[in-house]
Amino acid sequence: MALAAPALVGAAALLAWNGLVFGTVSGGYGVAAPMAFDFATALPGLLLSPGRGLFVYFPVTVLLVLLLALEPRAFANDLAVALIAGIVVALLLTAAWSNWWGGYSYGPRLLSETQPLIVLLVAMGIGTTAAPRRRRAFTVAVWALLPLQAAIQAVGTYGPRGRPPAAIVWNASPVSVDAAPGRNWDFADNPIARGLRGYPD
Repeated sequence: MALAAPALVGAAALLAWNGLVFGTVSGGYGVAAPMAFDFATALPGLLLSPGRGLFVYFPVTVLLVLLLALEPRAFANDLAVALIAGIVVALLLTAAWSNWWGGYSYGPRLLSETQPLIVLLVAMGIGTTAAPRRRRAFTVAVWALLPLQAAIQAVGTYGPRGRPPAAIVWNASPVSVDAAPGRNWDFADNPIARGLRGYPD
């Protein structure tokens, strides 16, 4: 509760400010694109889609899910509960928004703030795992996944000199992702695949 109290005060202040200035607790973005609460579409897209999925672009998240299932006692403390609550709230708030994919971006940019929390929770889980063999397995998995994550981000960051990365251009071509958000589920043509293929000669 000691960790939750400042967060609740901050959240209340933010909601009050949004309501006063924008006329809605969802703020300026809520005016531009009101909340839709279409969780059945948004949650799978935010977690699993090849266009914006957290598990795809930040695969260390998979380790957190496994640790939560296998080592729940590692997270039975106030800090872990607060971090998990922060991730869940961010995920639900983002999924409630009609523009859950975040417009023209690369990966789940609207969940970027959850990624340090995920890494911290994974470290906490591994550090308190009692079984040496399981602890080693998770440690090896982290060291394998971190370079993969860096490589995935590099695909969306670097492109030919004078041109944006092909992975970013994916947002607009062949049709805007804002007009056709179902493109986030295109396994053949998604930002990572487009970035790896690059521009056609």
